[in-house]
Amino acid sequence: MKWLGKSLVASSLLAGILAVSGSPMHVQAQELSKTENLSSHAFAQGIIAPQAIVINRQMRVGQEDQYVGISNVSYSGSAITVRITSDRVYVKAVSPGKATFSYLNSLGQLVINNITVTR
Repeated sequence: MKWLGKSLVASSLLAGILAVSGSPMHVQAQELSKTENLSSHAFAQGIIAPQAIVINRQMRVGQEDQYVGISNVSYSGSAITVRITSDRVYVKAVSPGKATFSYLNSLGQLVINNITVTR
């Protein structure tokens, strides 16, 4: 019976998502009782899935890439430098080694770049 309840909650949420008037980007979530947890039901039913993209890439010392439309930038490692301006983010390979550069893209997906810098 507990599974049926979860299934009905997930079905109701899915129906609410599909039956949205006006814009497809506007989603109305139903309020659940205090004992119910929206995220646990949604994840269990496969409605909401975390989105992450992992990219393993190489850069050469001196190479610089620029990114537009990203947010929540973070990086680690001494092989790259990151410069943030009002509308762009620049990533420059400065020495051989490894670094990680991550951000949220315009779709809200986490993008993780594992960078290997070579000469």
